[in-house]
Amino acid sequence: MIKPVSTQSKVDKKLVEVEELYIKINDTQSELKEVQTLIQEETYITKGKRIYIIRGKEYTKGKVQYRGKMRWFHLGKTEILSETTDDELKSIVREKF
Repeated sequence: MIKPVSTQSKVDKKLVEVEELYIKINDTQSELKEVQTLIQEETYITKGKRIYIIRGKEYTKGKVQYRGKMRWFHLGKTEILSETTDDELKSIVREKF
């Protein structure tokens, strides 16, 4: 003899499935936001917006803001790079990055 399944247990099962799907949607949305942020940061870097050139007395350095931290790059001696423009130095930093 087949045991009848109550409609309440069916509803409960469906509610559990719906809750699991909501959790998956929230996880996927948070991953999407993180990926979009990374893409935006990469776009800034390729355009040179978050690249800074620091010309010290002895050395010239570049720094890049990436994922909330500053990344530093040694570019060379300041006297050798004195003729080099900031745009050229930014392209060097992009290559090193």
